[in-house]
Amino acid sequence: MKKIIVFGILLLCVLGCKNKNTEEETAQFQEDYGTIYFVRYMVNTEMAVSCNNFMDSLGSLSSYFKIEDKNFIDELLYGTEVDERVGVNYGMDVRYRIELEDKIICIDDFGYYSINNKYSGKLSNFQLLLDYVEKHREHSIKLEEDFPFVD
Repeated sequence: MKKIIVFGILLLCVLGCKNKNTEEETAQFQEDYGTIYFVRYMVNTEMAVSCNNFMDSLGSLSSYFKIEDKNFIDELLYGTEVDERVGVNYGMDVRYRIELEDKIICIDDFGYYSINNKYSGKLSNFQLLLDYVEKHREHSIKLEEDFPFVD
C-alpha cells in the first residue's frame, strides 16, 4: 500500500513538473512582433513631444507591452488617409510609439502618425490601436517605476 501511495505522489510530481515546463516553453517560443509604448494618463505638455524624445519626455508616465498579433500592424495601417493640409513639419505631440524590427511608428492623440520620423497621414483604424492598448493595459509594464516622495 505504501508503495502505491509513494508511486502516486511521484507520478503527480513528474506530471506537474512536465506541465510547468510545457507552459514555460510555450511562453518562451511565443513570438512578439514589436513593442507598443503608450502614455498611461491624459497628459498636457507645454511643448509637443516628438518621436525622438518620447522616452525622455514621457518615460515616467509610459508603459509598454509586446505585440503578439502578427496582423495587428497591417490592420492598423490599412486604408490610412493623407491629410494634404498638414505639411512635412507637422509638430506631432506623440502619445504612442510602436517599435518594430524595421521601423518606428509614432502616433498622436488624434491618430496622425509618422513612420521613421516622416509624417505619413492619419490612421483610419485609430480606434483599433486604442482598443488594443486598452485590452493589454492591465498586463503592460511601466517604463519607470513610481517612487514615493521622500520627506
